[in-house]
Amino acid sequence: MLSRSTLTVLSLLVVATMGVPALSQSFKPSSIKSVVAKARDGEDVIVRGTIKGYVDSDDLILDDGTSTIVVDVDSKHERLGLAIGATIVVVGEVDRDDGIDIDADWVHVVRKPSATIPALQTKRLADVFNGIPDGRIVVVECEVTSFLSKDEIVVTDDSGSMTVDLDDEHHLNLGLKIGQNILMLAEVDLSGVFDPVKELDAKIIRKQPKSAVPAKTVVVAQPLPPAPKPVTVVKPQPPAKKSLADRLAILKSLHDQGLITAEEYAERKRAILDEI
Repeated sequence: MLSRSTLTVLSLLVVATMGVPALSQSFKPSSIKSVVAKARDGEDVIVRGTIKGYVDSDDLILDDGTSTIVVDVDSKHERLGLAIGATIVVVGEVDRDDGIDIDADWVHVVRKPSATIPALQTKRLADVFNGIPDGRIVVVECEVTSFLSKDEIVVTDDSGSMTVDLDDEHHLNLGLKIGQNILMLAEVDLSGVFDPVKELDAKIIRKQPKSAVPAKTVVVAQPLPPAPKPVTVVKPQPPAKKSLADRLAILKSLHDQGLITAEEYAERKRAILDEI
């Protein structure tokens, strides 16, 4: 199944050719044929098709007219009533161990041909932070504003900022840079027991043209109203020092707002200072 080791942002995904309008062009389901031929092991994909049968109680056969693939579902998906003949949309991870199948992370039953899929409509980061529960799939459109580490970035839209986990190798190979606009499908992750922090686990990321999202003041999403406050602007410094100073300033802001623990703050600060 998709996991933290393997975060969220979108305009509407249009699946006109498959009978489900109002979903983002960048995140329309891939054909099963192309997934079988091109998707790498561990890659997150979206597919849509009809349930043709079951291999066993938690492995179903999905057909979209181009090919078929086995989808591994668990008990939370079985409660959806996944009957033979039902049309479903699946977000999952490709597994090429001993053949190829998809480990489903999220399943949506398309009950009407004209139905939209609310989970795949664009969300503001502040709305995700304040109102979307742990484990939900979301889509966000945002800008990369900082790197906290090799596989952790801060993204920002006009409502706030959130930390994104880029654990998958294909995310690290995208060459993301500060100022890059992205469209992202991610899973909300509320981690920690005594001091929980809400982040996003990236599933699918698409680079967007610079003009897609105008430049905005960097702000940090708050768990409760009022709206997030702007981050204090750091005075211009020489290029080499400015990058480190910006990262330290954003890291301190995340700690001051309660978005990361004191231990995480100290650990990440040490990691940044070690780069000097």
